[in-house]
Amino acid sequence: MKEIKLTAKQLFDLFANRIDVYTLSQSNGDCLPVKKKLTVKDFEKHLLGEFTINVYNLEKDNLVKWGAVDLDSKKDPKGLLKPANIVYNGFKGFPRMLEWSGRKGYHVWIFFNPREPAGYVRQLMWSRVRRLKLGIPVEVFPKQTHITEFKKFGSTLKVPCGKHMVSGDFSRVLKMDLVGLSREASKKVVNRKI
Repeated sequence: MKEIKLTAKQLFDLFANRIDVYTLSQSNGDCLPVKKKLTVKDFEKHLLGEFTINVYNLEKDNLVKWGAVDLDSKKDPKGLLKPANIVYNGFKGFPRMLEWSGRKGYHVWIFFNPREPAGYVRQLMWSRVRRLKLGIPVEVFPKQTHITEFKKFGSTLKVPCGKHMVSGDFSRVLKMDLVGLSREASKKVVNRKI
């Protein structure tokens, strides 16, 4: 299977929605909040494995530019490739990406341009996943539909192509179809065999 390499600018364009705060993965599995502007330079360091960025997909206006399905297993993470492909194929017609997370499984990312209300995206994601009848537990992002006084940021997910700080393995983008996404976000993708 091929690994798809992305640039720091492409990662920023695809994943950075809320850029005033993000988290960095720690080796114990925790995430450390960082309240500073997220930049393309940060994504360059992410690609080098200097640190690993986790992004909030819920912006202050309750709009998102991506949704994701997280498939994890401690016992047989590689065995989740088949259901991950089922999820990926279940979103034909949407710009999408399939990623090996670097530790416990796979992420299927779905992109929206223009951004969409989090409630709509969450409902769309769950509706499609339920119809696929995977028979395994999954997590769907966004987990929240709006920012509240008590939940000011929403949930984060690790950005692809970075080092998993617990396993030490880099995540890998295995499939990607960005048809319908802006030309800027989808250009200059380089493939290589792994």
